[in-house]
Amino acid sequence: MLPMVARYVPSLAQVNVNQLFSSSLVPQFTTVLHRLAAQAEVAQGIFHIIELLLPTRSILQLYLWWQYLKLRYMQEGVDSSAPVHVAFADIHRTISGLLANAMVPAIVRTGYGYLAMFLTKQVQLPTREGAAAGGGGGISSMLSKCTIM
Repeated sequence: MLPMVARYVPSLAQVNVNQLFSSSLVPQFTTVLHRLAAQAEVAQGIFHIIELLLPTRSILQLYLWWQYLKLRYMQEGVDSSAPVHVAFADIHRTISGLLANAMVPAIVRTGYGYLAMFLTKQVQLPTREGAAAGGGGGISSMLSKCTIM
């Protein structure tokens, strides 16, 4: 998250206070704030994962926070320039760069690859082709998937 802040702080520090509230800079400023907020949310989610190793862990809080992030990711749809999408892409790029080191065992890289694929599948939006192949939805689709024993 710090590289993201360092990227925008010098450009914001050069802005005059009177220019800050002009109509041309407000959209740029809000875009930067949305991206920083998304970076902070994803960083907090990763901290919750690391927190599992500490005595202050809360599995329920971890689950709820990641459900919130999943909701935010899916709410923004397929727009790859959306703040949460950019935040996850930055984190993925950073982790992949760290795992590219020769000192990291291959099993860790493979495990992260499988985890990344699994998480990507979790937030994929349904397509019309998938809905048509699944029986069209509705009660008949629900009943065909319902099993009691």
